Amino acid sequence: MLRNALLIAAAFVCLLGQPATAQIDYDKDPVYQAARTAMMEGRYAEAFPEIKRAAEAGFAKAQFNLAMLYRDGPTATASQELYRKWIEASAAQEFSMALFSLGLDYDVGRGVTKDLPRALGYYERAAEAGDTMAAYNAGQIHLMGEGVIPPNHVKAIRYIELSAKANEGKALMTLGYIYETGLTGLQDVNLSRDYYYRAEVAGEPAAAEAIDRLKEVASRAAFDKMLAGDHSGAVALFGKLCDEADMEACAYYGNYLANGAPGVSVSVAEALPPLKKACDAGEMYGCQFQAFAVAKAKFGADEDARYQAARYFANRCLTAPFNQEACYNLAVMYYNGTVKGGREEARKIAATSCTAGYQDSCRIVSAIDTQREQAARLKAENDRKAEEFAARQQGGYSAGVSASYGSSYSTGSSSSYSSSSSSASRAQDTADFNAFINKVNSYNTGYSASCRTGNPYC
Repeated sequence: MLRNALLIAAAFVCLLGQPATAQIDYDKDPVYQAARTAMMEGRYAEAFPEIKRAAEAGFAKAQFNLAMLYRDGPTATASQELYRKWIEASAAQEFSMALFSLGLDYDVGRGVTKDLPRALGYYERAAEAGDTMAAYNAGQIHLMGEGVIPPNHVKAIRYIELSAKANEGKALMTLGYIYETGLTGLQDVNLSRDYYYRAEVAGEPAAAEAIDRLKEVASRAAFDKMLAGDHSGAVALFGKLCDEADMEACAYYGNYLANGAPGVSVSVAEALPPLKKACDAGEMYGCQFQAFAVAKAKFGADEDARYQAARYFANRCLTAPFNQEACYNLAVMYYNGTVKGGREEARKIAATSCTAGYQDSCRIVSAIDTQREQAARLKAENDRKAEEFAARQQGGYSAGVSASYGSSYSTGSSSSYSSSSSSASRAQDTADFNAFINKVNSYNTGYSASCRTGNPYC
């Protein structure tokens, strides 16, 4: 990994918080501030006298800015010798940007002989003074070692973390790489992922690629666990990847929850949100697993998910090549009322699959036909009873009128009611029934009086 060779082109600064050694508080002095503004706007000739005056008074920021004027300002004032004089004067006061500039000089050999140990010394001093890029560069040197400087992972992590705390993207990326690869002896993919996400937020363009790489590694690990039968381990990895917007992982995570596995409890309600998220994002397996989970849940899914599932099955049932299992599941959804259409629609869909030999669909057709037959028989029985009751009323069974069944049992008939005791029983039955009818007609309520044991009308 290469260090960030930051070249300061015209880094004229006025950072608050650095105490001035002169009596004038140049951070608030309007004359000096006007000169600084002129310098930043490129009016160097106007800015130079006041900057030089403040530098000669010992103001570290002015000394740094004067050094930049001698190094990067107008050709007429360019002087490497004077740059060196004033940058070292500023660094002597531990001004962080001066220290970083000197560290970079000796790191890349800018105007001096390259001297990495000396560069590292300046970087470390700058880092302790709060310069985050200097901390990053110091950490990089310690991390890999170079020349006479051996690797020192403890110092490397310390300095890179100083930079990362200020959300320096390169430092965050480096820490992500360290923990991803176990470069320093400690591998922690979760921590690596966190650093990469922070780097992405900090605007580091390489972070997205690193995150995708980690997701791919984690996804392979999840599938490896699944294939090895470690279902609880697999579902944990799929769940974490789903939280990180990996839609394929959301699909498999939801499928685990919908169907369960050794060590994984079934919870269709918890399965539906990740499955819907995956399906909404266009993940093929998300829509497939959601469809089966919705069919299983009946009414546990929201309306949008239910119709999304129905469309999934319909597309595969009604479009060639026809998927008979999809037809069956669509029929089940209609049968259960998961989507509107009713059992007539369920039978029509199931019949197409049954005709093709899909036995589960045939069972739906048979169940619906049986229900139709039972309903028809029940209606016919109810119609018959209604007709009988209407006929009895027309035959004279009204309040105050005694109906006689005597004529219906003629002498010589083969009726079992031929004995005198049977005749008495029939007469009692008739009396009880007439009393019942009288009650119904008079009070519109059932007969509640006590009657003979065995009377079929009580």
